[in-house]
Amino acid sequence: MAENDAQEASEAVSETNDIQESADAPETPGTTYIVQPGDCLVKIAIQQLGDANKWIEIYELNKDIIKNPSLIRKGQELKLK
Repeated sequence: MAENDAQEASEAVSETNDIQESADAPETPGTTYIVQPGDCLVKIAIQQLGDANKWIEIYELNKDIIKNPSLIRKGQELKLK
């Protein structure tokens, strides 16, 4: 019985460590992003690509739907790569 308790405790610690490791890992950017309320290209670049200066790349990839980089709309699907 004590052996089972020790094994269950060990498994619980292992699961907790796995959850913590995934929480610490940076977001893996996808190839597209759906604009959310309050987003701007700089914020998306930081969150999805890890560099605020990459907003220009997002803009260049999406010139067909973004006429003014300061005006993006909720629900727009932006290419990131």
